[in-house]
Amino acid sequence: MRGFESRASGTSSRAARVGVIAACTLVFAAGCFESSTQPAGGGASNMTTLSWNDLSAQAGLSAEQAAALAPAHGAWQRDEASWSARGGDSGEPPVLDFLAASAAFIDRGQMGRMAAAVHVYEAGRISIPVLDDPLLGPGGRGPGMSGHGGPGRGHRPGDPGGELGLTPEQLRQIRAARQTFFATVHELVQQLRAGTITRDDFDAGVEGAQGAFETSLQSILTAEQYAQLQTARRDRIVAHLTRRVAEFDANLARHVAVLDRILDLSDAQAAGITTIVQNSKPPVEAVLTGLQDNTLTPQAAQAQLKQIAADTAAAIRATLTPEQAALFDTLTHLRRLFPGCRP
Repeated sequence: MRGFESRASGTSSRAARVGVIAACTLVFAAGCFESSTQPAGGGASNMTTLSWNDLSAQAGLSAEQAAALAPAHGAWQRDEASWSARGGDSGEPPVLDFLAASAAFIDRGQMGRMAAAVHVYEAGRISIPVLDDPLLGPGGRGPGMSGHGGPGRGHRPGDPGGELGLTPEQLRQIRAARQTFFATVHELVQQLRAGTITRDDFDAGVEGAQGAFETSLQSILTAEQYAQLQTARRDRIVAHLTRRVAEFDANLARHVAVLDRILDLSDAQAAGITTIVQNSKPPVEAVLTGLQDNTLTPQAAQAQLKQIAADTAAAIRATLTPEQAALFDTLTHLRRLFPGCRP
C-alpha cells in the first residue's frame, strides 16, 4: 500500500515542502493557551491511555503498518505528556505530528478513521480549560483548590487568583461549580464515544458548560473580585497573544507543513492555505491591541479569536477537495480540544 508521501514523490517542489515537517516539528512556536492534563479528583474522563492495538484496530491498520507507526505513537504519548507538563503553551499539540507521521504509511480512509478515534481519545483525556482561567490556574487548580480539593494547597505565589481574597464559602461554591462543569463534559465525552452525539454537538455542549461556569462565577464573586479576575484574564491573554504574534511565521510554516503531510496538498493548495493563514495575523493583532487599550473584554477577545479561527478554517476548507475537506473537518474538531491553537 502506498502512503500519501510516496504517491506524491514525483513532484520535487512538494517533496521539499513535505521535508519541511521534520524541521518544523522542532520549532514548537507558541500557539496555544495554557492547558494541561486533567487534575486529579475531577475531569472529563479517566481515559488516560489509548492502547496502540486498539487504535490500530479502529484505523484498520495492517500488522506491517502498525509496526511501522508504533514508534511515532510512542513519541506522541511521550511528547504530549511533556508538552502538557509545560502548560501546553510551547506549540501545537504533538498529536498533529503523530498524524502527520502516519500519512506516509496509511491511506486516507485509514487516516480518517484514525483521526476520528484520536479525537475521541483526546476529548476524554485532556482538561477542557475554562477561559484559561487564572482563578483556577493551570489544570483547573486555583487558590485554595488543590487537585484533591483540600484548602490552601493549590495556591502558588504570584497566582492572580490568590489576590481575590476568596472566603471559605466562595471556595466551596467554586469547587462545586467546577465539578459540575467537569461532570457535564464527562457526560458529553461518554455520548461522543457512544456515537449518540456528533462532534458539533460535543463542541456546542462544552461551550455551553463553559458559559454556565462563567455565570456561576459571576454569582459567586463580588463585583470587585470579578473585576480583578477580568484584569488577570486580560493580562494572561495579552501575554499569550504577544508570544503568538512574535512567533506567527514559524507557527504558520509548521501548521501548513502538517496539513500538507496529512491532506496531501497540491502546490497550489499549499500556497493558498499559506496566504489564508497569513491573512489571519492582522485580525489577531487587532485583538491584542483591543485588550491592551481596554476596548475589549477578555470574553469579547475570546469570541473574536474564535471567529477568526472559524473564518480561517472555512477559507481553508474551500480550497480542498471533498475528500480532503472531510478529513480537515476532523482535524478542526481535534484542534478545538486545545484552545488557543489556531490555523
